[in-house]
Amino acid sequence: MLFGKIRRARISSQSWKRAMRGVFRENFKESELGVRTKKIIELVTQKIFELDPSKAEEEAKSLAEAAVNRAGIKTKNSEATALFFMSAQQAKNLAELALICEKDKKSFKRLLKITTASKSLFLDVWQPMSLPLTRKPPHR
Repeated sequence: MLFGKIRRARISSQSWKRAMRGVFRENFKESELGVRTKKIIELVTQKIFELDPSKAEEEAKSLAEAAVNRAGIKTKNSEATALFFMSAQQAKNLAELALICEKDKKSFKRLLKITTASKSLFLDVWQPMSLPLTRKPPHR
């Protein structure tokens, strides 16, 4: 198989994922992509500013942190406690719920599940793949 313009028998999972991220960036709009980060509060805060520029920085950050926590994502020092994959649409949806002062935790959790389920087709790309060898191994 050709990979990186070189014939290879095996490809590491890291190099495969890196190549696929490049393909996604080339073929999808920025709004359809997501990021893997602990700084999801910053993403939601940014969306709050885009939706309502009149909000003060501290107020927007407070709303974002409350929205993230209501969605069931644990935070510490204004960051998620673990890496989290969040799409731009998920961040925008959380920001919208925060701005309407929604308090129901189920609404936040349902929102993350709905937007994640609609993009589940991309998860197939990350499954391990087996590649055929270019030649058979010698018999012993």
